[in-house]
Amino acid sequence: MDTSLLAAAVGLGVFGFFLLLILFVVFSSRQNFTAPLTNAGDIPNTPSTSFLDFPWGKIWVYDSKDESPPGTEPILFIHGMGSSIYSWRFQIEALKSQRRVIAMDLLGYGYSDKNPKANYDLDGQTERILAVLKTKGISSCDVVGCSMGGAFTLWISYLHPEIFRKAVVIAPAAFPKLVPFARFDLGLLSPIAKRLVSPHIIRHALKRGVVRQELVTDEMVEQYFHPYRDRNTVVAFLKSTQALKDPRIYNSLAERTTPTLILWGKSDIVVNRSTMEAIHKQAPKTLFEVHPNAGHHLMEDEPDWVNKKITEFFASAK
Repeated sequence: MDTSLLAAAVGLGVFGFFLLLILFVVFSSRQNFTAPLTNAGDIPNTPSTSFLDFPWGKIWVYDSKDESPPGTEPILFIHGMGSSIYSWRFQIEALKSQRRVIAMDLLGYGYSDKNPKANYDLDGQTERILAVLKTKGISSCDVVGCSMGGAFTLWISYLHPEIFRKAVVIAPAAFPKLVPFARFDLGLLSPIAKRLVSPHIIRHALKRGVVRQELVTDEMVEQYFHPYRDRNTVVAFLKSTQALKDPRIYNSLAERTTPTLILWGKSDIVVNRSTMEAIHKQAPKTLFEVHPNAGHHLMEDEPDWVNKKITEFFASAK
């Protein structure tokens, strides 16, 4: 199939998916949620998490420094679109005993500030990621990212191979035509979208992201939904599409020098097979491994498999 027709088909499919989600939430928002939500939206108070203050806002950061072996090379985790540190819970718990683990809620997500006037493009979020590392005094680390975070991981490790020793990306959203109607500013939909997001839409979206449906518990729904109690999270979400439409990420793949492992679940309906094949073809020097059963949230669907691949790749001489 011609690549332009394929890209158009993918874009139309993604747009249709979001349209169905909107129709679903309009219908379901009139119904009561079937189970009470927890208080997971309250900001937790743990020794490993804290806010870092910057001119553009507060960033919520997890750092296992005091729980991990001293002197170990840090691993930085960057979450996906609409997600937070929570999505890495299985990796943090498993890997912090081996390495220092750092994860952050990007501006506009999780417990970090939600500034509706901020710039959420590729350069803006890249600057913030690097600022967190600088504040932490980290000049060298490995990095892991999923979906949008995978795209950011590819970009920052391309720009700064002297900082990022190795990179693992899970279903990276590094194909600009994944975002439908690329010339349209989706941020303009914020006034409507802010009224539509509810636990129902989050539950439905999560069920499309994982194969193991039993993972989508009330607690998981609440953890993903709680940032949307601040309606400016929707603004950040839609503005973040500007970063994913940036062609520099995809165009840079052929020139990568940072050793990179791409992980992908065969049942992923967000970054589908044709998209993943295009990304891998553009980045021929990367390693590519597929899980036969997992979906888009591979690190939640199959955490043991992901943890093993991350550990082995970072420990290898490749």
